[in-house]
Amino acid sequence: GHQGRNPAASAVLHYWLPEELPPETPLELAIVDRNGETVRTFTRKPEQADEEKEAAKGDDDRLLTATAGLNRIEWNLRYPGVERFENLVLWNDCLDGPRAVPAEYRATLTVGEADYAVDLQVLPDPRSSATPAELQQQFDFVWGVNRKLTDTHGAITQLRGVREQIAAVGERVSESLDFGDLAQQSQTIVERLDGIERALYQVELEAPQDPLNFPIRLNDKLAGVMLAAAIGDHPPTESAVAVRDELFAAIDEQLAALDEVLGEELEAFNRLAAELALPAVAAD
Repeated sequence: GHQGRNPAASAVLHYWLPEELPPETPLELAIVDRNGETVRTFTRKPEQADEEKEAAKGDDDRLLTATAGLNRIEWNLRYPGVERFENLVLWNDCLDGPRAVPAEYRATLTVGEADYAVDLQVLPDPRSSATPAELQQQFDFVWGVNRKLTDTHGAITQLRGVREQIAAVGERVSESLDFGDLAQQSQTIVERLDGIERALYQVELEAPQDPLNFPIRLNDKLAGVMLAAAIGDHPPTESAVAVRDELFAAIDEQLAALDEVLGEELEAFNRLAAELALPAVAAD
């Protein structure tokens, strides 16, 4: 009897290649939902030499093998996890993507110019009493938080890159009295960026136990909301929605402040640097 079986935790797909694919031949597997939205994209495993390049900041989706004969790929039925930034430490460190809701999906394998597609059915958990609508509400809530965290973490990575460049220019001109304005501006921008980063992330965290001593910041609080909402099968509670909205508003305020620094303030800084014939700072 099949009654006791839990739903599969992953979808295993097999594909056959008549010969080993040369490295330059494109190989990609896309999972798409019934609205045509891409859920997940897998690409081929890098050659050993490429492993040294930076690993993915989120899920490493470089999983496809390209050997002659039978190859297999396993999709864990999840959407992408939250992207991280360097040395991220969280109290609520569970950044996995949400599980795909029970529905039809389609997997398309692209090998060079050719496409091969197969339909996948993600089945509901027989033990769950949640309706499709409730599961969709839960998914939408968790996925929305996941994307906001990814945006936040991307902003922190960007902020750090700009701050490093600004600080470097500031260092170079700090010795010279002629560049006082630029040194001052550099310091102001670095301080503003520090403030934004500290609001979004507890920068004192270096080890998983540290949150016992330092209060967690917006990204960690939001990760906690996501974690709680993802447990079990139920739509988000009213209080979860309220906390999410409050945290989103607070994060948006910081991201808007960051846009301002990376827009007008950086332009003014670069104009001044240009007058002094110093290289400009790039925001991307």
